[in-house]
Amino acid sequence: MKAWLALSFCAAILATGCASLSPSQQVVVDNQADREVSCSNPDECAAKWARAIEWVRLNSDFPIETQTGTLVVTRQPPVYDAHPGISIALEPQGYGYTRIEFAAGCGLIMPVCNPRVSELRARFVASVMDGVAQ
Repeated sequence: MKAWLALSFCAAILATGCASLSPSQQVVVDNQADREVSCSNPDECAAKWARAIEWVRLNSDFPIETQTGTLVVTRQPPVYDAHPGISIALEPQGYGYTRIEFAAGCGLIMPVCNPRVSELRARFVASVMDGVAQ
């Protein structure tokens, strides 16, 4: 129940689209973003990978340019753009254990992405691991 409340709080914060978060809100977002996205059997991995691809499709400001069975990459942002490009990769770790890696970055001259990468990752983790619509 406590985890669900924290997740709901995190989702509510992220849904507002606020440019800045309070320190306590940032802690919740960072904790969610730090969770590992993983799976341990083929059916679970297929379901999570499908959710991950759908999340990128619905949440990226840029179209998907590369999509394989283990990699999805959106178009990368122009040098002046604060909107992040996104990539995800399905990475087998051995013994049936697999991680889904998430990476995002904005244009080279932008000091901070909008939304922040930690906020994007927190939404991605909630969607893929918990099935929370984002």
